[in-house]
Amino acid sequence: LVALRAAKEYFHVKTAELYGQTIVERPNTETLYKDLVMPMLSVERARVKRGEFSAGSLRILQNRLTNTILPFFGDMPVKSIGYVEMGDFVASMSRAGLTSTTIQQQLVAARKVLNYALARGIIANVPEAPTVKVTSKPRGSFSLEEYRQLVRTARQQIGQSIAIRATSKSKNRAVKV
Repeated sequence: LVALRAAKEYFHVKTAELYGQTIVERPNTETLYKDLVMPMLSVERARVKRGEFSAGSLRILQNRLTNTILPFFGDMPVKSIGYVEMGDFVASMSRAGLTSTTIQQQLVAARKVLNYALARGIIANVPEAPTVKVTSKPRGSFSLEEYRQLVRTARQQIGQSIAIRATSKSKNRAVKV
């Protein structure tokens, strides 16, 4: 199992090198977290090309890195990131009001960079993070009668414009169905 994981990581590293992404070398300084992001994303892009990872998931990963993870970890030497720093990251997201599911997803994205650092031999292990209990919040479902009504109404609306109400990030508009 260890040999298989090492072989996969070696393959990903060589793929990143092939696609031209290398780690920024700073003379007399340590590798920063942000230095590893682009090479790791090259590995993920190669996975998209092979069909192992979806393009949508790659965009989500990039957004998480840009919006939440890099502002926190970006300028930290990757070797200095440990349990305390991971805990501080979780605490900062909790203070920002993020849900446990979102926090867990952010941790997964942050670990991708740390796993890349491990594969490159920059760190000896990926630091542990505090446990985040993800509470299941299943979305509501329709009863059979509600589903029939939904289908009937949708069929009646074919060819009509439907007004879509604005959210905080969108504009009012009409869509013809």
